[in-house]
Amino acid sequence: MRIQKTHKRYISSVVAGLMVTAITLTGFSYNDKTVTVMADGAAHTVKTHLNSNEGIVRNAGIKLNPKDKVISDSNSVQEGTTLTVVRAFPVSVTVNGKTRTVYTTQTTAEDLAEELGFKAPNYTTAASGAIQAGSTVNIVRVTSRAVNTVDQEIPVPSYSSKR
Repeated sequence: MRIQKTHKRYISSVVAGLMVTAITLTGFSYNDKTVTVMADGAAHTVKTHLNSNEGIVRNAGIKLNPKDKVISDSNSVQEGTTLTVVRAFPVSVTVNGKTRTVYTTQTTAEDLAEELGFKAPNYTTAASGAIQAGSTVNIVRVTSRAVNTVDQEIPVPSYSSKR
């Protein structure tokens, strides 16, 4: 009698385990979506249940460097989403006479300065415009501001007073 109860418990446990496994797998397959990852000039199609942009990119076998960015064409990962990997590139930055190399995904000198914490109006870049790998950016502290004055006579209307 005792053997039958133990056997029934064992069978019940196995059936319950199989049901939990089936429900879990069904949930994962229901959540599957096809995502396109654009990286290094190639398109990778990935079927995934992940919702993290970086996780999906890594799952596609693409290595992300610390300053690389992943940009999505939608607010959340869903069927048909395209993720684009933007690779960080080296730029020489000079501040207060000290030069160092930084990696960035910014495309203008002003945006790079802002990213590094050098914000207007206290700092500006010596030259503006687009930057790319190997560019040199000089960031300078603004020490004075010019104020232009114009001397101009302003006619004052005369008023007659009636008493």
